[in-house]
Amino acid sequence: MIDGTDTGRLPEAVDPTGIVVVLFDAGPLFPSEKGHEEDRNADLSDYVYAPRHLGLLADLITVDRRMRRRCLLEGAQLVEETDGYVLLHDAVRKHYQCVWESYRSGRRVGGQLWIGAQHDTDFSDVLPESAFEL
Repeated sequence: MIDGTDTGRLPEAVDPTGIVVVLFDAGPLFPSEKGHEEDRNADLSDYVYAPRHLGLLADLITVDRRMRRRCLLEGAQLVEETDGYVLLHDAVRKHYQCVWESYRSGRRVGGQLWIGAQHDTDFSDVLPESAFEL
């Protein structure tokens, strides 16, 4: 696990073999709670660009929580070279769906997920057909 919270910055590079987990802690942010509206303005660019900064490519990226649209755009570039996949949680939210056009292939998975790739696929190589039923 890579933890940039001790120094406040990410390391320059990591060994990209195996599973890499990046812990990013920007402190307590509650943008949807009353009195915390200013949390929406927190600069989370380091969070969005952490995998690129660390020189990581990915076979699978899960996008959830903060900055989903920006993370989806970044994910589209990171899986391009690996024929990987990007999963989006809360795919029913319309304001995330505008980014789907950044992927060559994309498909809803159940009610809450969407899967995207930068290669031509119907995703049957990674998920059973029943996964696509709403």
